[in-house]
Formats: sequence, structure tokens, C-alpha cells
Amino acid sequence: MGGKQSLEKPSRTSLNPTERKRLTLFLEKKGSHSQFNKQDMQRLWKDYLVPDLLKSYTDYLMNQARGKQTHIGIEEFVWIYSALIRGDEDEKVTTLIDIIGSSKNSSGQHVISFKTLCKYISDLLESFFLGLQTQKDPNYISWTYHKQPERVSMETVTRGVCDDLPRNDDEVQVSNLQRWLNTSVIVAVLHSYVLGSLYNLEPEVKDTVVPLAIWPTIKTQTFLDLSQVIYINSFIPNQHRTLWRFLFSTQTHGESFAKLIGSIANQGALVIVVHAENHTFGGFISEEISPGPRWVGDSDCFLFRLNPVASMFPSTGYNDHYVYFNSQQQSLPNGLGMGGQYNYWGLWIDSQFGFGECSESCTTFKDYKMLTNKKKFRISKMEAWGVGEPPPTPHERGERDSRAGTTVLERESVHTHLLEMAGRKMYSKGIGRDIPN
Repeated sequence: MGGKQSLEKPSRTSLNPTERKRLTLFLEKKGSHSQFNKQDMQRLWKDYLVPDLLKSYTDYLMNQARGKQTHIGIEEFVWIYSALIRGDEDEKVTTLIDIIGSSKNSSGQHVISFKTLCKYISDLLESFFLGLQTQKDPNYISWTYHKQPERVSMETVTRGVCDDLPRNDDEVQVSNLQRWLNTSVIVAVLHSYVLGSLYNLEPEVKDTVVPLAIWPTIKTQTFLDLSQVIYINSFIPNQHRTLWRFLFSTQTHGESFAKLIGSIANQGALVIVVHAENHTFGGFISEEISPGPRWVGDSDCFLFRLNPVASMFPSTGYNDHYVYFNSQQQSLPNGLGMGGQYNYWGLWIDSQFGFGECSESCTTFKDYKMLTNKKKFRISKMEAWGVGEPPPTPHERGERDSRAGTTVLERESVHTHLLEMAGRKMYSKGIGRDIPN
């Protein structure tokens, strides 16, 4: 691939017969046929692309016209879809370079401007929203009825998406761009949905990034921006991405840890979001939780920041201190914690509601950075969402009380959990569970 700067036109057929028929019917409905000039494409796509991206895409396609032709045919018309969606690794990266431009550095290597790439991704995200609005997408409406996306959040999320890309100041190497395109879930989904809408085709990548939001009332408010929801949702396991259920907010329920417990206990996987000290951050909890002096969760759990920067901290696998959720204990901390250990939490929401903590380091989560600029913070706003379908209740599962019939060893003591939280391995934990009756 090297410094190749122009797209080699794909030799493969980019659309199958069914897709070609669908595209033809779409174009006929729009009053277009088999020849397109720049104005034709701008008319077709103005409701799906923001102005800067509309110009970039139409300029790219017109540059594919041979000689001084003012029109392109149907084959050239679908080249951008063919390359960015159906193309191989080389076709994808060289097409993107043709669209956003490149330059040579002092070593004579072709490089891409990181700032220019961020602008492209930001335009892509805004165009994604524009397309959903045009199509009256029900998932999109379920969020925007309560809060419209804001540009500042889109730009912060865009920077968070792009920050995974290795670079030297503003220079991005072509090889690094290629690897990034192959691994970024958000970019793949945005390209799939945005380009699919231009040609009236189903998205090639069907990952759900905009979940359906379920609210208790039409007047319920959120401080979460939809771009932030998309960012969080792209890291959540697929089975939890399609549905977000509003469970708790300080604005609706007040500052009450008892109400938080009643709202989130046994509700399945959760997203917790906190706003404090002009920072927005939180965590994903991969399984249902209920109060008790123990660590729960698995390696799907993660912490994240949303403002003033966006970043995600996945599991290191170093320990299993993913989630701690406890109440009304005298010898153990009471609150909701994620990562680290007692007094060294990755994130801590105290049962004396309104106060929290985070540490400068956390061995549970990779590349962790302190979530606020203060170890102890005052919560100004907080929300909790159930993600995915709600789990059946114990009654619906036909189960009896979970503590019925257990042994003394199985009811682990407060002191055992205190030692475990301090990092001391409990070798006797679980003894007797396989003893037959």
C-alpha cells in the first residue's frame, strides 16, 4: 500500500442484484436515473450529510470522472460505498485518504492530519444523527424527545474515538490509520449506516449503537447526550446494547442511597453515570447486583469518562474487584464501588449519598486515569440505567429465597469480606458447597 494516494477502482461488483434493484427504485423515486453530476448528488444527499461531508463525498466522486466529464455513471456513483464498506483494507484506507487529503512529512512519507481526521469523524457522527432524524428512527426519537444532541459532546466523543489512534503530534501514519479503521467499532458502524442511507441500503454492520430508551414518564429528563450514549454503548456486550431502561436519577428520585438500592438492585446489567466537579464519568456493571459484602461482576465491566475528555478503561484481569455494593454494615464500607479496594476505589459512591471518591490509580482497570481532579468529590447529578432486557424476578423463575438452606460457611462473615477487600486470598472460601446431603 505504502504511500498510494488514489483509489484503484474496485474490480468486484459492489452491489448484488437485489441491492441494485433497490437502488434503482430509490433513484427513480427521487427523479434520478443513471447519470449524475455534482448537483444531482447534493440534491439526493442533502438530508443525510452535513454540508462539509456532502462536499467531500461529492468532490471525491466527481474526481473519479474520466477526463473532463461533468457526469458519472452508476458504477462510479457507488464507488464510495464499494470501497469504504465492501473494499479490502487497502481500498478503505486509500479512499479515506482521497476524501480527507494527505501530505508528505519531512521524511517523504504520506501522513494524515489528526485534526482533519477528527473533523471528518465529527461530521460523520453528525451526519449519522441527521440521517436518523430524516428517517424518523424510533430509537433516535426515544432519546431526542428528552434531550437533543449537542455539538460540544459530539466533539468530545469524537476526540475520544480518535485518541486510540497512534500519532506523532498532528501526523498519523497510513499504516496506523489502516489498523485503526479495522478495529474501531464506532467508525465501522457510522460508515455503514451513513453510506447505507445514501444508497437506500441496509447497514452492512448491524451493531446497535443507538439503543431504544425506556422512560418512566415523557417529562423525565437526562443529562446524558446521545453521542455519549453511543460512546458507552459501543463498548457494552452486544446482548445489552439494544435497550436502555431509565432506573434512577438524583433529579427524579433525590439524593437517597436507599432509593438507589431499590431502583438498581436485581435489574440486570447497569450503566452508572455521575456528574461532579465539572466532570462526567461512570461505569458499566455487567450483571445484576444486590446489596451484600462481596465483589461481583466480570471482565466485561469497565469505567469511563465522558467530559471533559472521553475514554474507556477495560478490565486488566489483574483482580476480580469489579463491583462492590453494600448497605447497613458496621464493619465494612457501605456504598457502590468499582475497582481497586477499600479506600482505593476506581469509583466509589458513598451510602451517605452525595459524596464519592476515586483514586489516582486502579489495578482493576487498564490505563485508568483519575475520573475527576479531586480524590473526594461532591455529586451534583447521577443517573442509573438498566441495559438490555430486564431479568426475570425470582418469583418468575420459580426460585425460593436465595439464603434458604445455606450453610454457615456459605454465609461468609463480615470479617472474611473485610480481609478479602484488603487483598487477602480466602483459601477456605466455598468449602462445603459440593458436600452431598
